[in-house]
Amino acid sequence: MLAKKKLIILAISTASAASFAAGFDGWQVTAGIDNTNAKLTGGEYSNLSSGVDQGYGASDGASSKTGVKMGIGYGMSSGSFITTLGADYTTGSNAISNSAITPTSGIGPNGINVGRRIDLYVAPGYKINPDTVAYAKVGYTNVSTNGLNDTSTGAAIGNGPGSSGVIYGVGFKQRFDHNSPYFYAVDYTVGSTNSGQITDPTGAAGYDSKLKFSSLSLSLGYSF
Repeated sequence: MLAKKKLIILAISTASAASFAAGFDGWQVTAGIDNTNAKLTGGEYSNLSSGVDQGYGASDGASSKTGVKMGIGYGMSSGSFITTLGADYTTGSNAISNSAITPTSGIGPNGINVGRRIDLYVAPGYKINPDTVAYAKVGYTNVSTNGLNDTSTGAAIGNGPGSSGVIYGVGFKQRFDHNSPYFYAVDYTVGSTNSGQITDPTGAAGYDSKLKFSSLSLSLGYSF
């Protein structure tokens, strides 16, 4: 009789541990595919010494690539609400090459290569059911940029957009079944870097530029 009780207690304990491990509390890791669209935007040219508008602007340029995204997070629940602190790393293979911006002065187009991206975020969410979480997120991003240049001549120009900025997003996570530690996640993120100045080859005129992006990812996750 005692042995049977021990077996029952062990079974309950094992089931409880599996259920806890399968939840969205605690540590989670993810890996998946990310598609990012990036746009280099610019404004009106002005004389940098006088501030006088030069009378022409710039047309935006955009490009997109698909790469690999990896993430780690830690979830904390309070009833049906859960808050996750996380970090995502999008690999350099997701580089946006030659997102160009063309000034009407004829000195462009200006191109920039965008490499890896690191996002740090907080994501408050709601448990729709024990196996599904919907969330919003806000955070900080750092984007690797490589060389702003005149794509017609290859000449380096200006400084280009800042490499850090803010992100916002939404997404959801869904476990494969109630006792599984595995889940999949769909995540949509938009962001932009701080403004940076692009100058013409003479350094006499320029405009502020900003790198904007949006990404959609599908990942496989594991909670433990």
